[in-house]
Amino acid sequence: GFKQFCQGWITAFSDARVEIQNQFASENAVVTEFFGRGAHDGTLKTPAGSIAPSRKKLDMRFCEVLTIKNGKVTDARAYFDTGTMMRQLGIVPESVGSK
Repeated sequence: GFKQFCQGWITAFSDARVEIQNQFASENAVVTEFFGRGAHDGTLKTPAGSIAPSRKKLDMRFCEVLTIKNGKVTDARAYFDTGTMMRQLGIVPESVGSK
């Protein structure tokens, strides 16, 4: 499932790059804070529906939490600001929710 999740982002941002800022690990978890960057040149599938390519650049923070049991990932969660993403992709105006 995690590979499928990542493939969805790669499909939407074919030049995607990740810059890890912090990473913390224990026996049962890994937490990674990173910047995700790329041009929105493919369809982004979301739970609310598909977002057609905007050709705009995305540059924002993400956080992923992986739960590990017996050396295998058993759960993965990703946290990011969807408002920032929607503004950067031109889905909502810059003035909505900005500081």
